[in-house]
Amino acid sequence: MVGSLPIELVICDCDGTLVDSLFAITETFRLAAADCGLPAVAVETVGRYVGLPLDALFRDLLPHVDGVARQGLEARYRELYPRVAAGRTPLFPGTRAALEQLQGRGLRLAMATGKSLAGVERFLAEEGFETTFEAVRCADTAARPKPYPDMVAELLAETGVAPAAALMVGDTPFDLEMGHTAGVATCAVATGGFTAAELARQRPAMLLRSFADLPGILPLG
Repeated sequence: MVGSLPIELVICDCDGTLVDSLFAITETFRLAAADCGLPAVAVETVGRYVGLPLDALFRDLLPHVDGVARQGLEARYRELYPRVAAGRTPLFPGTRAALEQLQGRGLRLAMATGKSLAGVERFLAEEGFETTFEAVRCADTAARPKPYPDMVAELLAETGVAPAAALMVGDTPFDLEMGHTAGVATCAVATGGFTAAELARQRPAMLLRSFADLPGILPLG
């Protein structure tokens, strides 16, 4: 029990939480920007925006670039990502076992991610997770993306779970803000582009080294 009710539903972010995709994302951005004649951005800076939908990520990284150029960048990024990411987006150690343990305890799983639906479907198929997450919301399927609460609110409505019985797990302040605003408990994992100290400032109910630690920390209902 994290809040007033036992947790029934664990809502997982994907990139940086379940999957070590930082290299694939930053390298694809570097290649796409070069192809489009746009300025380079430090890898560390790009990493701090992972989890946002691409249009927001590019707007924040390249605020002085016009919208047409950013649209071209997004199109080129989407073309390149499957090739760059192939074989380079492993699950973080212990992630698969942790998901299995959570399900074995009767917990339900959902996903809220800044990936596109096509990207999520590719990820789920590659990892054999087609039936692992009973509900998914993506950047292009939710009413509004992170850090707005819409993804979580829509997942709660679809699953019929009360906010007090859900937990949002993510590696960025965007995930934690989304969860807080939606009224669910939050768990931060320090496996993305933000330090544990930065995540702690968002006041998550739990702060873990990795998603693999969650089954051992999440109290039994």
